[in-house]
Amino acid sequence: MHSRSYLLLEREYQELQDARLYGISVTPISDNLLKWIVQVQGLKDSLWEGAILQLTLTYTEEYNHHPPSVIFNTIPFHPNVDQTSGKPCIDFLDNPAEWNPAYTMTYISLVIQAMLSNPVLEDAVNLEATYLVLNKADLYRQMVLNCVKTSRMIEDGSIQQSNVIGRTPPPVCTPAPRKIKSVSFENYHKTWSEIATSKTVQSVKHKKYRELESTKELEEMRNGNKVYSIFIHELLSDRTSRAEHAGGCTLCRLTESHILASIVDMKADAESSFQKRHHTDNTPASSAREAEPLEDEVDNLVAWTNTLSAELLED
Repeated sequence: MHSRSYLLLEREYQELQDARLYGISVTPISDNLLKWIVQVQGLKDSLWEGAILQLTLTYTEEYNHHPPSVIFNTIPFHPNVDQTSGKPCIDFLDNPAEWNPAYTMTYISLVIQAMLSNPVLEDAVNLEATYLVLNKADLYRQMVLNCVKTSRMIEDGSIQQSNVIGRTPPPVCTPAPRKIKSVSFENYHKTWSEIATSKTVQSVKHKKYRELESTKELEEMRNGNKVYSIFIHELLSDRTSRAEHAGGCTLCRLTESHILASIVDMKADAESSFQKRHHTDNTPASSAREAEPLEDEVDNLVAWTNTLSAELLED
């Protein structure tokens, strides 16, 4: 005569066969029906679609007053599955106080199938998988896909049962450690200033050169003004002595007038050249240097000598 647990399990097995549930099949491996092999496939349109996972259900003679023991033979990489023992973390299986005698073999199989696609992170036992779910979803997805592929290869006989799927992350899924080097703010600012600027290094050099050049020209102009003031002062102070000359000679008057005119023209040309070089925004630096101070002085002296009267000089 069969035991009470035997009769209950026989009836549950028949109910499960009649239900024809997607992705769930069970096979007894003992004559007293206390030990079963359950095959669970991942739900459609989920990460675990296509996976074929094998579990072992072990009942006792006290069934259905106590829950069965459930162990994954092919251990998936999942937050709610222990990577060492293969035991799923399901409240009514772990705690007899949570067990309900109404829970059947069909109900247990459906809960496990749903758990694959809907992990309960509050009851996580695989901390690595939990971390990936929360922080690196793409990496977790890749790990699941590797599990799915491996489980199908085990089912087809391509590889032998290793009892663990996804226990060791494949090399392609393991992120390389990042080396972080400390950088001072000065180096950071210097580096990004050079990258972000729209000006080339050469143009920066030209700018610095023009700044130095303008400073030098200003100093030269100021020195020239001093020389000009001294020369004018001496020239005017000598005019009294020249006026005492009987009407002054023609050469003296000619020389004095031409010298004064030339000095005024030279000063005006120098100021105009300086303004063109430093106050015209649209004039490039190369064109602003067309007239050098020495060249202007030579041109003015040549022009002045051309205005001299050869006859007066000969007299």
